[in-house]
Amino acid sequence: GRALRLTGTHKDIDDRKQMEATLDSAMTRVELLLDATAEGIIGLDDVGVCTFVNPAALQLLGCRADEVLGHDFSERVRHTRENGEELLGHDSPIHRCLTTGQRYHSGVDELFHCGGRICPVGLSVSPIAAGGRSQGAVLAFHDVTEKRNLQHQLEHQALHDPLTGLLNRRGFEKRSAELLARARSDGRHHAL
Repeated sequence: GRALRLTGTHKDIDDRKQMEATLDSAMTRVELLLDATAEGIIGLDDVGVCTFVNPAALQLLGCRADEVLGHDFSERVRHTRENGEELLGHDSPIHRCLTTGQRYHSGVDELFHCGGRICPVGLSVSPIAAGGRSQGAVLAFHDVTEKRNLQHQLEHQALHDPLTGLLNRRGFEKRSAELLARARSDGRHHAL
């Protein structure tokens, strides 16, 4: 046998190739943006499992990607208010965002780093929804250690004499009011 006929089709795929190149370029740009930002960004699925983490988040949390990706975020990283109050279960803004779609933005919260160190952060949690259905949440956070230290320094300067370091009048009045309030609530006595 010799072939008598040859049949085939020809399809122009230039448009498809162009679309794929554009999509690849857009994905690369998004990746570069997420990698370049100083804010920690973490993506969670609808049950709180970490699906995305950028390098800044790993650095702030002191974790490796494999320690958080594919794991329930609340089991890997403790979240508290600045006063130490644990934000677990229904008190957790992350849980609330995932279940109700409620956004959360903090002044200062604390995330306990994978190594146990506390990282004071400004944190926001926003829902991710598609077609009216929750798809998860995105956490964005940044280190506020310097801001918090400056705030404590300003408070100290406002309440203490710069020469002696002793309480000034404002500091004395504030401390006295705190002691009186505590004495009333605890039924205790203080001497001045």
